[in-house]
Amino acid sequence: MHLHPIPIPARERDARKDHENFFFDHQEYLGEMGARHGFNYTALRPQLVTGPTPGALNVLPAIGVYAAIRREKGEPFSFPGGPSFVWEAADADLVADVMVWAAQSPQAANEAFNITNGDVFEWRNLWPALAETLGVETGPGMPMSVTAYLEKNADVWDQVVAKYDLRSQNLRELVGQGDQDADFAFAYGAPEGPRAFVSTIKLRQAGFTRTIDTQDSFRNALQSLIDHKWELETGLVFACVTIGAHVPDPDIDGHGVAARTWEFLRELDSGTERVHTAQADWGVANERALTPQT
Repeated sequence: MHLHPIPIPARERDARKDHENFFFDHQEYLGEMGARHGFNYTALRPQLVTGPTPGALNVLPAIGVYAAIRREKGEPFSFPGGPSFVWEAADADLVADVMVWAAQSPQAANEAFNITNGDVFEWRNLWPALAETLGVETGPGMPMSVTAYLEKNADVWDQVVAKYDLRSQNLRELVGQGDQDADFAFAYGAPEGPRAFVSTIKLRQAGFTRTIDTQDSFRNALQSLIDHKWELETGLVFACVTIGAHVPDPDIDGHGVAARTWEFLRELDSGTERVHTAQADWGVANERALTPQT
């Protein structure tokens, strides 16, 4: 979290400002522990992360539930956000590929890298493509809080689940904080959208060059959700399932991830050679043994 405008584009080498920032403090501490115990780290800084998984700060489940409720009520899939702005996103699979690359690449040792899909997007331009994938009709913009709308219409979602015998989760477990993140991501109630662009030149020059079209990224993620048996003959209603190795842990959210990571560092510093790795955006929690370098 920055308490000031960031440079455009923001670069990994930009000077830190004089305020607390958990991520920078965390990176600094990792560097200290790595130097002391003989391991390397890589700090990854993705923009808005999206993918076909429930909960956390993923806006796509919230968009899908919003679309399903609007259609069930006979309302158009109107864009609920505020002022138009241009932004960047990072596909979850792309971020995972960067993680694998970083773990195997000497160029990534003890470095930080920004991550984006490689393009930019604007929500209103993207909305018709999302509507096509979701099987709904768009309508005029209608600024509203997605969080408040889903809360007000939670009973409608329950009716949709019962009506079509959907394999659904509790609405809050399904959406996580994605509805709140959508309000921010859509600039609802804001005088302007976020002005946050990052440079990925360092990542490209280090050897990772994969990109993905953001429209394709969003539509692929939504289609993946559709393909997991959340589909009606007349189109998508929407729900969300866990896929692949993305195993949700309800006991771990962003704060839990931070706590687990600090726990690992403390254990390592005290001689316990266990590393707890957790990916907040997908609710993943895994453990692996750590063998210090010699």
